Amino acid sequence: MRMRKFRVLLKPLLFLPFLIITGCGGPPAGPAGLAPKQLVVPVPQLPQNTVETQEDKVSAILQSVTGEIFDAGEDQSSQETVILAKINSEEINLEMFQEELDNIPSDQRQKVSSMEFLNRMVDMYLIMNEIREERFYDDPAYKQLLGRVSRELISSEFGNQRYNSIFDKLEIESSEIEKYYIEHQDTFKISKQIHARQILISTDNGRSKEEALEKTGSILQELKALDFAEAARKYSEDDATRSNGGDLGFFTPDALIKPLNDFVEKAKPGDVSEPVETPGGYYLLKVEEIRENILRPLENVREEIRDTLKRKEATQRYELWKEQTLADYKSDIREDLLNKQNLPPETVIATVETDEITFHDLLEQIKKMPAMVHKAYERTDERVRLLHKMIDDQKLYLLAEKSKLPSDPECQGKLASMEKNLLINSYIDKKIAENVTNNEKFKQKFFADFVKQVRVSHIFLKADKNSTDEVTSAEVRSKQTLKELRNGGDFVKLATTWNGDSSRMRGGDLGYFSKGMLGEPLESAVFSLGTGEISEIVHSSFGFHILMVTDIREDQARKDQLAEGESSYRSAMVQEFYLNWLRQLRERSRIEVYPERLPKN
Repeated sequence: MRMRKFRVLLKPLLFLPFLIITGCGGPPAGPAGLAPKQLVVPVPQLPQNTVETQEDKVSAILQSVTGEIFDAGEDQSSQETVILAKINSEEINLEMFQEELDNIPSDQRQKVSSMEFLNRMVDMYLIMNEIREERFYDDPAYKQLLGRVSRELISSEFGNQRYNSIFDKLEIESSEIEKYYIEHQDTFKISKQIHARQILISTDNGRSKEEALEKTGSILQELKALDFAEAARKYSEDDATRSNGGDLGFFTPDALIKPLNDFVEKAKPGDVSEPVETPGGYYLLKVEEIRENILRPLENVREEIRDTLKRKEATQRYELWKEQTLADYKSDIREDLLNKQNLPPETVIATVETDEITFHDLLEQIKKMPAMVHKAYERTDERVRLLHKMIDDQKLYLLAEKSKLPSDPECQGKLASMEKNLLINSYIDKKIAENVTNNEKFKQKFFADFVKQVRVSHIFLKADKNSTDEVTSAEVRSKQTLKELRNGGDFVKLATTWNGDSSRMRGGDLGYFSKGMLGEPLESAVFSLGTGEISEIVHSSFGFHILMVTDIREDQARKDQLAEGESSYRSAMVQEFYLNWLRQLRERSRIEVYPERLPKN
């Protein structure tokens, strides 16, 4: 099995799934060289058109996001184009959408709904448009970063090609595989595996927790006479498992989030859970089978062992090749300088032939690593080790240049893709630096907003936005209702009379909401109100709302999140800023989305 190339993560933010770069690869280092197990939603690929200037290049990137570049001379009028979204004057069509969706690994594609993916593509366009308007691609710091990352990716590709060449030629004898299996049997034992099914009733679609719980409880009653798998096919709102009866397959207990794991760890085969609350909705689980202390058969792990042994041998041979080949290049390292305090960033700490590596370059490498390891690089020995790696990478780059790799069309395509991702990541970094600070006053305000939770009731006059008569009638009625309220009318009675949704049965009560849950324009209206205050009329895509806040409290789960430490605090602030920023970009753009035209997952 060929070793997978590295994925270079330039922005480790979980809420930015499209910002993972599929770069030119990297010099493998055994098992650690495998791509991380995380959701990777590729950015649309930059077309291989000739671009002359930075502005042309950004236009090409922007057009690639919206699927507007076609081969010269192609007659588009003869093709039927299905438009999925319009962003200002640009369009996203089905062909472009499907092409990008196909880039997601098949085992992870099911985790992304079609609507979610389309929204990410819309967000991508909005960000790229901001970059073009601000001409961020001319920023000197960005240009310097682009040059450095380009060299890193070229050296990584060269090392990766060499490693793969060694790896592909290796043959592992069956006797070696069997010997490894016998000596490492504990590695192939599974202490416990659970086979379960699930039914999800989501709260991500605007449904309140109370409604979701009520529906889940109703399904639980039906399960007394209805097969669980059939109920899952009928009711579950999890797109990935609904069609196969909610089947999750076999998994280890720690594979699920804690509320679900708490049930399956104690359950016996045949047990069905009560409704289990999670941030995304309520689940019902059924445990079908439990396996314990199983030794996986040799035939089931033979290829896995073969790959492990090949990677180990290939890594040893690669490192030997690197040691012998890179010795031909002159290098000098000033380890003594790394012991000094307050070393100026421009200080040269190493040279490779005529190229220099500065202290700033070293610090930039450390910054790209996870925050949890930064403290380790305060030690001189760790900095020296990293510096030696940077020297080796620079030598690999010189070898790659000599081999004409940078001119290779495949590598040029990867570099173009990298540049697009880097441009977006760097721009988002800039926006975060400008808007998220560690200032105590800023943090206090953020804390108050982040943990604030409001209980909301509404009077809702439903109206189909495509029906002028319905909109007019609902607007008139909402104005009359607001007038009644201002004259002392009973909010609950009016909600029970007029509401066009299930909240009518609860006097308009929608439950508690934290920031980021309601969406605009409802959220801005709600979070500007105090307890007992009533809003003006709010017109949404569903109709007309009159909102009232009936209670304000602190969200304990969010307080606990911030209590985990400074890094958690900052992550929350960054996430809050990013989501609000995207919301603002959307609000000042003309966006039309046609979900009914989307392919099913």
